[in-house]
Amino acid sequence: MLYLHEYISFQNLSLSEFIKLVKETESIVIADLKFKDLFLHRKTFVGIYVFYNPESQPVYIGKTGGRGLIERLGAHFDLRPSAFMNHFLIKLAWQKLRKKKSELSAEEVEDIFWESIDYRLAFFNINNLTQMTLVEIALQKNITGLLNSCRRRRIFNLDSKVSDLN
Repeated sequence: MLYLHEYISFQNLSLSEFIKLVKETESIVIADLKFKDLFLHRKTFVGIYVFYNPESQPVYIGKTGGRGLIERLGAHFDLRPSAFMNHFLIKLAWQKLRKKKSELSAEEVEDIFWESIDYRLAFFNINNLTQMTLVEIALQKNITGLLNSCRRRRIFNLDSKVSDLN
């Protein structure tokens, strides 16, 4: 499963090498995901996930935080316009329809949902929450064209190793 990356496989990469890996990694079409695909060594993943458009360009970067990937993905694809954590659908709707969350109808959210399952997903396992947050920020600051962006002002040395972020 080349779309699921364990920390040991990228911990010694520089941030610039890791960003390149994220941009070029294999991903799986969301519609093709099976429940069992979201586990590794009988544990659910925690860490950074990346949504890619159908052309395999990264468009959204998030972290699971205290949740597992299964719970976080489910929240992103919640069809209720008022759902609390469906940020990916709402950002995609904004890009496509130029409507704010409060302006979206249930039908519009559903239409975006059916379009979004043709998007792709890759996942990077990081167990340390502080490091997970810093990696998320570094990616959001250094990959252009994302639906979500980082407002934090932290500057990262792109030559530093992923494992040195803490």
